[in-house]
Amino acid sequence: HIPTRQTRMSSAARTNLTSHDVRIGPRKIGEGKFREVLEGTYIGGNRNHQAAVCKRFKPQYRHLSRSFIVSDFQIINETIYYAEAWNQECAPGLEIMVNKGAIHYSNSGISYLVEPEIRYFEKFTSNSGWIGDYDDWEVRVMAAFSHFTYHESGGRLIVCDLQGRYRNDRRKSRFELTDPAICSIGRSYGATDLGKQGIESFFANYTPNEYSQSYWRKLHGSRAHFRRTKGTTFVF
Repeated sequence: HIPTRQTRMSSAARTNLTSHDVRIGPRKIGEGKFREVLEGTYIGGNRNHQAAVCKRFKPQYRHLSRSFIVSDFQIINETIYYAEAWNQECAPGLEIMVNKGAIHYSNSGISYLVEPEIRYFEKFTSNSGWIGDYDDWEVRVMAAFSHFTYHESGGRLIVCDLQGRYRNDRRKSRFELTDPAICSIGRSYGATDLGKQGIESFFANYTPNEYSQSYWRKLHGSRAHFRRTKGTTFVF
């Protein structure tokens, strides 16, 4: 079953809703270069007893937390903006929701970014121009979304580093994403913003597909500036 246009979501933000407390567990369920992810469980509110993910900086990188958190929310808010525009134009069932968490503090004062868990997580694209298996329709949709953001922004940026899952069920067939990146002409979005070279690197590896539109703005003559890696690339 694919939802009709009348049942579409009005916002692309996937939040903690009214759940303002979380129990952070001891088990680590993932990690990146700077952060690690612990399991959590919401206490009270709309998400009571649901699974949460609790992201904290590794001890040697906690001095970076303030600047990273500021850029995290900047990127998330911008991604939600473009996802809402996409949701108005895409085919039913291809809508995008973007995790938008909240900061929680442990008793010891460590800050955690807490957001709803995404099960069966996969990576679709990175910020270096890497794009997953193009035989996978979900990857093609996500690549088209990056192209859409370039068009919608007037060539100012692309939303990339797309990861999450496609949730296919009777009520909520949609993409659910977390931790995107943005590459912009002005390099305005933190350490994962690879600038104009990041935009060019995406288009050097991207082929328009059935989920893109022929009238969307294109970047011709692009070349790759980074080694295409599945992981996120940082610049400081």
